[in-house]
Amino acid sequence: MRINDKVIRSCVLLGMIALMVILTNTDVFPFASNTYFIYYGRPLLWLGVAFIVYKFPRQRAVGRLSLRRFIIQMAVWAAVIHLIFMMVGGLISGFGRSPYAFGLVTSTINFLYVASLLLGVEAARAYLINSYKGKRPVLVIGLISLFLMFTELTFTEFRNFAEPVKVVRFVGSIFLPVFAQNILTTYFAYLGGFVPAAVYHGILMAFEWFFPILPKMTWPMKTFLGCFVPVFMLLSVRHFYLLQARAIKRVTTDSEELFGWLVSSIISVVIIWFAVGLFPVYPSVIVTGSMEPMIKPGDIVLVQKIKGEEAQVGDVIQYYDIENEVYITHRVIAFKEEGKRTLVTKGDNNSSADAQPVSLEQVKGRVIKVLPKIGWLSLILRSNNPIPEGVIN
Repeated sequence: MRINDKVIRSCVLLGMIALMVILTNTDVFPFASNTYFIYYGRPLLWLGVAFIVYKFPRQRAVGRLSLRRFIIQMAVWAAVIHLIFMMVGGLISGFGRSPYAFGLVTSTINFLYVASLLLGVEAARAYLINSYKGKRPVLVIGLISLFLMFTELTFTEFRNFAEPVKVVRFVGSIFLPVFAQNILTTYFAYLGGFVPAAVYHGILMAFEWFFPILPKMTWPMKTFLGCFVPVFMLLSVRHFYLLQARAIKRVTTDSEELFGWLVSSIISVVIIWFAVGLFPVYPSVIVTGSMEPMIKPGDIVLVQKIKGEEAQVGDVIQYYDIENEVYITHRVIAFKEEGKRTLVTKGDNNSSADAQPVSLEQVKGRVIKVLPKIGWLSLILRSNNPIPEGVIN
């Protein structure tokens, strides 16, 4: 009888969420597109979902009660690490303003909307995953994640799929990242119930809705970070939870593994710092053929930071093109002394010098080493960036 009751309650819950998805994404109910319903009706309905789950018999998560606080801490760290990677992506691709308004009234309405959505979805997620006591939790985690991800998507995003490129971009930049994030959220609910899932998902939602500046990334980078980070954190959370659950039996092994993870994390941070230019020498990917045969597209150059006054004729320098807002790597072929000193630059593969002289303030560094072919991945991630005129022959 208990099993049947669980099935009935789960079906009712799934039906309620399906109704919310229909109200959010379709025109079946004309009133659903009304502004008052969107900002007042939907939150009340999501709070209703949370209240109904609260009235259901509580389902215990599979994680140990003694490790519940540790699971919540991992949820916080998983969200923070996710945001750090997103900010690094912003440092590479740039930032843009948030599409949401930040007035007092608007922010309050948005907060109530986000909070109610979070409470309803995560209460339902925790109940659904922990009411299942079968032997294949991985499959159920995947199915629940796939179902609940539609509370974050809009059906309009599934339209205009006539062109294969649009399908690939949607799947890569939206569908897969949202699915991966939902899998990690469901795993937190599986381990620790409502709280860690709500903490992880809530931090990410708060960043998206209430942070004034957001990373503006290309779709390949969204795909890479949106899928890699949640999957990496899922494996990490599982690893550290198992270590804590068996801590008494594996003290020596755990210490060695934790040390290995610490070293790997430090190396990863150093690599990121190196990539974003925090050291005197930094890498840069070449995207054009203007410096062939010395430097080809897909090569990485190591650039030593110098002042503009240190540049000499014959040096291959990297400077910032203010007009096109890109970094250009060309050779210094002459100086101009008209009022103040400027540099005349030219790509080895170009037939003429660059149209505009380079001021000393634009100079970022001098190329000291060329690493062939290892920048192709970054070249693909930057594929949406335009190439300024005159850079390539």
